[in-house]
Amino acid sequence: MKRSELEKDAGFILTSMENRDYEIPTNKKVMAVIFGRLKYVYLQQLIFVILAFIVYKESGDLDYQFKKLIYLSLISCVTMLFFSLVFIGATYSNVCIFLILGDDVKRESILLQIVKNKIEFYARLLFIVNFLVGCILLLARL
Repeated sequence: MKRSELEKDAGFILTSMENRDYEIPTNKKVMAVIFGRLKYVYLQQLIFVILAFIVYKESGDLDYQFKKLIYLSLISCVTMLFFSLVFIGATYSNVCIFLILGDDVKRESILLQIVKNKIEFYARLLFIVNFLVGCILLLARL
């Protein structure tokens, strides 16, 4: 993208914002979009925790098995919290801007398409990294 194209596109976006009485999205709306992308990663993490519990199930006390599942889930939550905070930090302002603009601007703006692709890339990257780490950890003890 050339500088002149970027300036023209930014001008188009600003003009559309000046001509509209837009509502600044609430934190709830922005986070709903972000967690809409993250829910697949959380589901994947839950599947890996259950698979690890099933694959490495040991005979013995049921109370011990339950505690083991709880500890595994807590460790999983801590790592997911870190990656979620990074994802939220990287995408929050972009999602906020994206929610303010009208559908016609979203379709026509090259800059917004780049932002949308960036958010989708981060979501895919998080999903793939989570999948690879889950597979490595699951297969490491086999």
